[in-house]
Amino acid sequence: MTIVEDATSLFSLTLFFQGPMYPGPLRVLAWPTASTVQSTQFTHIYNMRAARLLAACTSGLVLASNCVRLDDHRLFSTADVCERMLPSVFRIVLLDPVTGSYAGVGSGFCIRPDGTSLTAYHVINNSAQLLAKFDNGERCPVQVLRGDEGTDIALIKVTPRPPAKLGSSSALRRGEQVVHFGNTMSSDTVDIDVGYINKIRDDVPSWMRQFVQGDVKKSTSGLTFILTQGSARPGFSGGPLVNMNAEVIGLISRMYIHFDGTVLHHEGASIPIDLVMQVVESLERKGKLEKPYVGISFKSTEEGLALLVVQPGSPAARAGLLVGDLIQEMNGTKMTTQEDFYYVLGYRERVDLKMKVQRGRRVVELVVST
Repeated sequence: MTIVEDATSLFSLTLFFQGPMYPGPLRVLAWPTASTVQSTQFTHIYNMRAARLLAACTSGLVLASNCVRLDDHRLFSTADVCERMLPSVFRIVLLDPVTGSYAGVGSGFCIRPDGTSLTAYHVINNSAQLLAKFDNGERCPVQVLRGDEGTDIALIKVTPRPPAKLGSSSALRRGEQVVHFGNTMSSDTVDIDVGYINKIRDDVPSWMRQFVQGDVKKSTSGLTFILTQGSARPGFSGGPLVNMNAEVIGLISRMYIHFDGTVLHHEGASIPIDLVMQVVESLERKGKLEKPYVGISFKSTEEGLALLVVQPGSPAARAGLLVGDLIQEMNGTKMTTQEDFYYVLGYRERVDLKMKVQRGRRVVELVVST
């Protein structure tokens, strides 16, 4: 490893590694927070892969909380994330036709240039006089397009806006920093809250089952949540959960505040954006939500899903599944509960399910195409 310092205190570090994982030299450019060349604490880092290797090799700590750029993939500061997101986010308020006053009911965000937007279903359910109020003071009526109560996802339309950039929820990490955007009911602007991911996948949080029973369908819906910690409040429902690349990774469904006698806790449950867009595709294509048909009934065991029924002529039967088979794995996910099955199944009309099945003493692999 070589280290070169110039008059501007810009470090240029070229790291050389051998082996298939490191095909060539990796270059780091960084401004140090300390004046000594030995410092490995940086506020700006270019090529984060190399920086992580540098930290590992020097037993140092690389700090990139201010701003990081990963070649073509950026991690922004919180201010940068807000600057990119706020034009797409809005507060949803209910107009009182008698008094003319407004009451905040939730939030939403635009996903297409024509104004097509997302919010939580419970925000717009049974509400007629709804307005969208943007951070710059603009307002417009909210048109409800379609929605599904079971998943708490709704499509609405506002005036054309810059759409938010949608990311993916497939590679989230626990502890990842996120930003919540929403409406605190009484505020005149969109509010923000910085938090972190506490749990990547939860079928239905215990506090949600306790406080909104009957409002959330469990298990067979395949609904899962990203659980976050922060200080977001009620009214953020329907707003976006955003990563530090300024990409939407979830739709905020519920916020929960509780006091344990010592600390006031703020917890959030957001629907992963990959699942949200599957639901949107189904709603736009059919006008309602339908899960893919597989044609099996099963019992959950610790070893896998034991097949009790395989419907004749079904996708499962065509793929060669038999009564008595034990599904151990599906699309790389271990199968032990019905929640596991419906989570992987998702809401796509056409999906290939790669299964690892225990059949007697043999393990067979097959693909069920819906």
